[in-house]
Amino acid sequence: MTNQPIPENVAILELNGIRWINIEQPTKEALQYLKSAFNFHVLDYEDIVGTTHRSKIDKYSNYVFMILLFPLLVRKTNSIHSGEIDFFLGK
Repeated sequence: MTNQPIPENVAILELNGIRWINIEQPTKEALQYLKSAFNFHVLDYEDIVGTTHRSKIDKYSNYVFMILLFPLLVRKTNSIHSGEIDFFLGK
């Protein structure tokens, strides 16, 4: 990990040797934090902030990057929108 201060929208949870880093609505500061802490592929960082229309999985030698899309019901308008969760999975 980095000695850089943790941005407000970044939460880090650790339990039994597993670390979960949760980032909601990635900001420039959150992306810079990830870039300084991990050596992920530059295109993965672009995928985080870009609009995605398909789920995908990219396998690298030391991690897996996944984008998962799922339907979200907006009760106010009774319409369905796309929700997205991006995952970096590694040791």
